Amino acid sequence: MTNPYAEQPGDARRVSGPVFLESVKLGGPSGTARPVLITGSLPNPCHQLRLRIPARAAADGVWVVEAWSVSDPGVMCAQVLQPFAVEVMVPAPAARLRVNDQTALE
Repeated sequence: MTNPYAEQPGDARRVSGPVFLESVKLGGPSGTARPVLITGSLPNPCHQLRLRIPARAAADGVWVVEAWSVSDPGVMCAQVLQPFAVEVMVPAPAARLRVNDQTALE
C-alpha cells in the first residue's frame, strides 16, 4: 500500500506548516485496506500535503495518522487557503482512526 503523500527526500530543505482539517471519513472494508477521505485546506497554494500513515495502531487501538504541509522557504506565494480532498488507504483493521486531533467518522 503506497502513500502518495508520504515524506519526500527533499522535505528536509522545506519548511513544515499546518493543515486545516475539515473532515475525516473512514470508508467501508475493502480487502486488506480501508479508504479514508480527508478534506481540508493548506495555508496557500505553494504548500504540499504530507501524511504519515502508521503500519499498526497505537497501544490504545487507535490508528493515528499525522498530517502536515511543507513549502519551499524561498518561494513567494499568494496567501490564500488552498482546499484539498484526498483519499488514502489505511490497513483494514483500522476501526478507530484519528488524523491529528480529528477522529474519523464512519
